[in-house]
Amino acid sequence: EYMGLGGRKLIVREDREAENVVESFVPQRRNQRNYQRAEDPAFGRQIHFGNLSYETSWQDLKDICRLCGDVERADIAFDEAGRSRGYGLVLFTTPGAAQRAINRFNGSTLQGRVITVKLDEFV
Repeated sequence: EYMGLGGRKLIVREDREAENVVESFVPQRRNQRNYQRAEDPAFGRQIHFGNLSYETSWQDLKDICRLCGDVERADIAFDEAGRSRGYGLVLFTTPGAAQRAINRFNGSTLQGRVITVKLDEFV
């Protein structure tokens, strides 16, 4: 049924009880997942570099991270126009190497910018 309110039409409908719903929607926190993160092979090995210069390349990240251990992959995120989004991900072969990189580089300066380095929470 339509009702007017300030010149706008509103649709009014019955609110159904939760028992009729197959599964209630419960929003997840940003860091919660539907699976056990520890089961992911990259868990604890992938780190996030934030506030990177737009000129920083994947090769730059890989080169500095090699100071902390073996690197499997280094990537820089780009937007649709091909510009850097100012962050990158590095996957190490071991969690220990990833932790060494976090300890060494978080809060340091790279190409004129103070960077943040943390464990990637979206692995």
